[in-house]
Amino acid sequence: MKVEVTKDVDSHHTNPDYLTLRVSWSGDKNFRCLGAWHNWVPTDLEGFEFVVKLAAVSPTFRDMVIRWAVEQ
Repeated sequence: MKVEVTKDVDSHHTNPDYLTLRVSWSGDKNFRCLGAWHNWVPTDLEGFEFVVKLAAVSPTFRDMVIRWAVEQ
């Protein structure tokens, strides 16, 4: 799995400078693509990688995670 922060994605019509996460899977054992169905069973480390990278680019996500963690 490769996770990168980029503004270079095809679906940016409104704000071409908005940063997003782009994920690429290349033969990972926990990702399956069966026709129209895509199944991914993330490891804890993979899930945490998303949280860390999304918190770095989203103006609201980090605060949401902190609020959730404090409430637990």
